[in-house]
Parts: sequence; structure tokens; C-alpha cells
Amino acid sequence: MRAGEQMHKKSEGSERQSRAVVIHDKLRLAILSRQLQPGAKLVEEEIAEVYEVSRTLVRTALQALHHDNLVEIRPRRGAFVAQPTMREAREVFDARLLIEPVVAGLAASRATPEDVQGLQDKLDAERKAMDSHADAQAVLLSSAFHLRIASIAGHDLYASYVRGLCSRSSLIIGQHWRNRTSLCGCDAHQDLVGAIAANRPEEASRIMRVHLEEIIAGVNLEAMEAPRTRLADILLSLDEES
Repeated sequence: MRAGEQMHKKSEGSERQSRAVVIHDKLRLAILSRQLQPGAKLVEEEIAEVYEVSRTLVRTALQALHHDNLVEIRPRRGAFVAQPTMREAREVFDARLLIEPVVAGLAASRATPEDVQGLQDKLDAERKAMDSHADAQAVLLSSAFHLRIASIAGHDLYASYVRGLCSRSSLIIGQHWRNRTSLCGCDAHQDLVGAIAANRPEEASRIMRVHLEEIIAGVNLEAMEAPRTRLADILLSLDEES
């Protein structure tokens, strides 16, 4: 294959990847902003028509969302917006409470001025989204803030855990928050920046734990359990009405 043909094919591949990322980001925002409800089916043909792309690109985006724990892919049925149960939500937050205080302490023990500036930049973007009432974007930026701390900690395995847990909890928070103050904690995040900048591991760990407990308190986990009506109950109620 000639060099020109190789470059052309590489360019086409890069463009396809870029379009798949755009579709992924649009769907992710729609899910976290509750425009797409838990359990909603994501029909490949419809998405492909909206964005004027192939179903292959749509499938790539859906697979990425599945990796983000925002979409469930069911064999022979298709893709659906993830619908975590109350038990799954509690397990996600329990895991965050175990891991992230440790991660915050590690980050505080090794953070450089450049690390702290990058963390402050994440916080500034998050605060701007909150001030603009861009709630779904604020959820994403809050998650990015926590991921940045995990990156600073320099522990690849912890970072991979935090990435998966933050993605799952972003879905839960975005769909079941009681009030806007539970979307993120900019004040707590600022306190975390201060502790990490001062290289105070114990303080950073304590602030992270309290912050996560406040997030959990602000999520309406009970609303995640939709009432289930058994067929027998429906039939019995019909008998009572007759």
C-alpha cells in the first residue's frame, strides 16, 4: 500500500473514531440529565439516523457507554439505559467510602504544585457549570475532579476502581438527587484542594470521607425501587372491583 493511501485510511479511521466519541458524549449527557430515563431502549437505527452515521459507529459509542456503566447491553434485545437497583447503588457508594479516602490521602502525600493547579482547574470548571445551572455537566465535572485526585495518587489499580465507581455513581446521582446541593460539593472540593496542596494526607482522607457521606445523604435511594405489582395482585384487585 502506498504512503498516501495509508495516510488516507488513517485519516478516515481517526474521523470515524471522533464521530463515535461525539455520539458517546451526547448520549452520556442525555442520560445524566435525565432526558433518557433508566431502562429506556437505545435503538441503533434511530441514533444512526439522527447523527447520519452508520450503525457500526453507533454500536461503538454504545459499547463505550456500557464500559462506563451507563448502558446495559442485553443479548438479542439491544442497548438500554442502565437502571441500578438500590442494592447496587449502596454497594457502589460503600466501595467509594472504602477506596476514595485512601486515594485522597495518597494524593496529598505526593501532589506537586502542577497537580494542584490541574485539580483547581477541574474545580473551577465544575463551579462554573453549577453557577450556570448546567446540572448534568456539573455531575460529569464532579466525577472528573475525583478522577483527577485518583490520578495524582499514582496508584493505577485504585484509579481504575475509582473510574468505574464514579461513572456508576454519576448515573445514580444524576437521576436520583434530592436537591441541587447533592449534585456536587464545591466547598468540600475546595477543602480537598487545600489539604492536598498542603500535603496533609490525614486531613484529605477525612474530608473525602465526610464529602462522600454527604453525597450519599443527598441521593434518594428509596426512589430507585419502583413498586412491583404481581400479576396475582392485579387479578385479585379486579375480583374485588367486580
